[in-house]
Parts: sequence; C-alpha cells; structure tokens
Amino acid sequence: MQNNAKIGIIGGDMRQLSLSRRLSENGFEVAVWGLARGDIGGAVRCTDWRSSVEKSSAVILPLGAFKDGKYVINSSLGGEGVPLAELLYIMPKDAILLCPSPDGVVKRSTANHNIAVLDYFNSEELQIKNAIPTAEGAIEIAMRELPITINGSRLLVCGYGRIGKILSTLLEKLGAKVYVCARSESDLAYIEAAGNIPVSYTDNTFMCTAKMVDAVFNTVPARIIDKTVIENMSRCKLMVDLASGDGGIDFSAAEKSGIKCIHALALPGKVAPVTAGEILADSIYTMLLKKGVLPNQ
Repeated sequence: MQNNAKIGIIGGDMRQLSLSRRLSENGFEVAVWGLARGDIGGAVRCTDWRSSVEKSSAVILPLGAFKDGKYVINSSLGGEGVPLAELLYIMPKDAILLCPSPDGVVKRSTANHNIAVLDYFNSEELQIKNAIPTAEGAIEIAMRELPITINGSRLLVCGYGRIGKILSTLLEKLGAKVYVCARSESDLAYIEAAGNIPVSYTDNTFMCTAKMVDAVFNTVPARIIDKTVIENMSRCKLMVDLASGDGGIDFSAAEKSGIKCIHALALPGKVAPVTAGEILADSIYTMLLKKGVLPNQ
C-alpha cells in the first residue's frame, strides 16, 4: 500500500485538466506537465516533465498519446513532447504506467524497465460512461446538420451495444420514431421493451427500414451500410458513423448518392471534455485503489 501517492500526468488536452483536478480532489498529490494553461485545481504544474515523473507512484498518459507510429507523448496545451524511452528511464521502477490501449512496443518497453502498465481505456466502467457524451455528441451533430427536427423524424440506429442503447433512448425521448438494428434475439426483445422498433439484419426488414428513415447512426465497426443499401435510401439526409476504424458505412457510395456522411470519432473529448476527464479520473481512481496506490487518508 502506498499512502499519499504522487501521480504524474504527462501531456494531453482539456480532459487531462479535468483529470488532474478530480484526482487532487480525491486526495492524491498530482503533478502535471504539458498543461501550460487551464485550471488544474490542487495539482502542481511542472515546467520540466521530469519533475512530474520523479518519485511518482503512477504516471498517466493521455488518450492519443502516440500518433503516426511515433512514441512521443505530446500535449495540445503546451510542451514539446516526451520520448517514451526517456520517460521509462526516469520513472521509478515500482511505478505504474497508465496508458490507453498500449501496443506491443509499449508493453515490451515497459517490461524491459520492470514497469507495470495498465490499460485504462479498456475499462468497462469507462466505456459505459463514455457512451453518454458520445450519444449526446451524435445528437448535436444531427440537430446541426439535419434540415428537420429530431422530434417527429424517423431515425435508424445500427447496433445495440453501449452507445446504441443510450443513443436510441435519448432519441426516443426527443420525440423521434427510432428503429434499432441488432442481430441477437435477446437484443431485439430489449429494443422492443425499451419502446423502440426492433429491426433484424437477417431479413428484408433492414433494407425496408433503411428506405424510409431520415437519418442513420451507426455504431457497428463493420461494413453493414454498403452500396446496395445506400442506393435504396430515398429519404435519408444524414449518416453519422460512430464506429471505430473505417466505420461501417460506404462513404464513397453515400457521397455519390448525395447523402452527407460524418465519421464522428472521439466525441467525448470534443463535446464534453470536462465530463470526459472526470470519467477518466473515476476509472483510473478505481484502478489505482485496486493496485494499492492510495490517496492521503
């Protein structure tokens, strides 16, 4: 057990400002680098990244820490970047590195330095809570881009996972007629029980529904809205793809059909960075407690 543990936060954006405030409010000693401006609450702002890392029980890297295959931690709020190799060299050997979706390079590098690495982005708690700002952000896009109101519109939500559940509920509360696509019989039953209209991918219902909706929200990371489906979408004015990777919509076919398509990724940090940072903090706080890293009692 480590009481009154020091937490180092390296780089990031407005989410890390919220994260630093929340963790310091929870009793941790928090030192940040790369957040040159903004409210960090009771945390300490360091001009040298080494000061935030030295003697830390845990070091937190931001979402999108490594880009374009370069293992340098950057910050949109100030800071020139910290090479991963230098960071691991400075970190105490019994410290924990909290990193979103660490790949093989990160895992091998931390193992070589005898530093434990935790993937905080893989937390089920975080993913469920993140679905709320994602759904709200998707609705904000639809309100801005559609020439009609959500109320009274016919909308199709593809997928009934974390985001699909919350999104379809919010759209129904706004007065939309919501069709929700799913594969399993249990999901289709839940959709109907929630007051939405279940649509199965396995028969003609999906194609018939696609023909009559005003907009589509996709959460499935597989090509389910292909050229054949799009060519039959006579009413659709907007498609919002929330799925990771290449998404689930044939963007080229949609463009040729005159349907506006928006691939809306990483919405929590864009539409609600304060809430997104608090969600990160709560998830990380739980992970630290489980590892015996404790705030000041």
